[in-house]
Amino acid sequence: MPAFIVSFRVDYNATYQERYQSLVDRVHQIATGPVWQETTSVLIFQAGGNAASVCNDIYFSSKLSGLRDQLFVFEVDTGQFSAMGLQDFATLKAALNA
Repeated sequence: MPAFIVSFRVDYNATYQERYQSLVDRVHQIATGPVWQETTSVLIFQAGGNAASVCNDIYFSSKLSGLRDQLFVFEVDTGQFSAMGLQDFATLKAALNA
């Protein structure tokens, strides 16, 4: 089962807590085992699929805002990644040597 690292930024406004919790809840729903969530905006877990499918699932099955929030999913085993809502995708790709 692939392992994923998810990093995210939920923009703060009146619906922040609802959007944040919906993301965390969705990760727990798709995870096949424990979810590490000791830091504020990183989750690590195993799930079926690949970086793109997990990213799409979390983004579109949660209450994240396409105008306000950012999501990054990294598949540990393959080095593949996917993201939604990022402003600077070029720098991310360069940082990952992709």
